[in-house]
Amino acid sequence: MRPFVLILVLAATSVAHADLPDSVGSATFRGENAALTLGFGAQIRTTSVEGDSALTLHRARPAFLARFLDDRLRFRLHLDVAPRALELLDLFVEGEPSSSLRVRFGIAKIPFTLHWDQGYLAIPFVDWAPTTRWITGRQLGLTVFGDTGHWRWAAGLHHGATLRPANGQRLPRVYGEAPLHRLDLRDPAPLGRLRPEVVARVSHHAGPAAVALSGALDLAPHRIRDERLRVALDGHLHWPALDVWAVGALALTENGDGDAILGYGTALLEAELRPHPRFGVALRHSVVVRSNALRRDARRWAMEQIATTDRSRERYASVGHTRAEHEATVAVNAYVIGSDLKLQADASWLRTRGDAPTDGWRVRVQANLGF
Repeated sequence: MRPFVLILVLAATSVAHADLPDSVGSATFRGENAALTLGFGAQIRTTSVEGDSALTLHRARPAFLARFLDDRLRFRLHLDVAPRALELLDLFVEGEPSSSLRVRFGIAKIPFTLHWDQGYLAIPFVDWAPTTRWITGRQLGLTVFGDTGHWRWAAGLHHGATLRPANGQRLPRVYGEAPLHRLDLRDPAPLGRLRPEVVARVSHHAGPAAVALSGALDLAPHRIRDERLRVALDGHLHWPALDVWAVGALALTENGDGDAILGYGTALLEAELRPHPRFGVALRHSVVVRSNALRRDARRWAMEQIATTDRSRERYASVGHTRAEHEATVAVNAYVIGSDLKLQADASWLRTRGDAPTDGWRVRVQANLGF
């Protein structure tokens, strides 16, 4: 851990007055009627939790973007080939019928909050907040995007199953069940039956400010895997020296009787101060609160599984115990070459409240490389 912290400090002081570019830039090959852009992003991370440290290649993501018809038709393939996961991330085709309309079909991020539209290399923390991992993710579907200047909107019809366990599959864990990885290229879980989900977002942009209202309605939710309804409101303020995000969300789920219940709520507030273009300090606080109704239903599910299956009681020992999860994080960033070559370190206080409250600390240091 110490060598990485030293590198971060030295980098922050040495690049402050260096004449360096703002980005590495991607590799583009152009033909007469098409263009192919190759990109790559990697993150080398060391994590220390309660004194135990681990060094990993956390992400290694090649991306391919083919463009046709003067960039009005595009095809994107995005993978992760890090040792921990060989998986598909994005696979879609999109086109622009007009200057204000864009249509996308395939596997991609759903249009739920503006905050989720950010790239993983651009965020000012080592990784996404826990709240983001609860409320949004990637799905297979058709999405239409519109842009009328200050007002922008997106609406889509999706399969309903969140495809990666990293984001959008926290609800199964509440019930003591494992998430499903449908984009694992070695052993993918089956996609399952169609559970149509309508996702929509409308946003207003004016100068440095933007605000968005997002909604996702699942027309045939699975009790322990899908929220029936999610609603989120997020806002963004961006100046060269200050970047602020605020996101709040609520989710309705279903209980064992098929009734809608308030499942959980999330709140996120984060800000980064950039006193120099190549140095930033960021603060974040996020909280996820599970309703008593959700906790009761999770305990009911656990008791049913213990009584009717051969699953062990230990598997469900902690189901329904957690009431709230807090994360408070402070981060420092050295933008050696913008976000394409960036060194980061963050420290987090992790608090869990409920029947068995806990407190813990986590420290992470990361090197980011992208082009």
